[in-house]
Amino acid sequence: PEDSLFIYRIHNKLLRIYRLINDCCSLILVAYMGYAFYTITTTTYNLFVQITTQRLSFNVLQTCFVWLAMHTCVLALLSKNCGQATDEVNIHVTNYFEFSFYYFSIG
Repeated sequence: PEDSLFIYRIHNKLLRIYRLINDCCSLILVAYMGYAFYTITTTTYNLFVQITTQRLSFNVLQTCFVWLAMHTCVLALLSKNCGQATDEVNIHVTNYFEFSFYYFSIG
């Protein structure tokens, strides 16, 4: 019983640490996504202006395409990894509640 109680305490401490990290990261991710959407919008506008004007600057066009590709790829990777992390956390939370129900129903 003492070993399982020790494991249960460590598990709770790790969950608290994970929750604190998750709270911090969620705010950072929201801020980055806002910045990325702003950058994608302004870069798309600059690209549109460059294409519709008579004077084309290939340096500006290259910069616009690079920024668009970079931010789009990063946002795609973040959304995919965040979805996988959310699914994994849901599995762990479900297992945690099943474990605590089982542990307290035996004791």
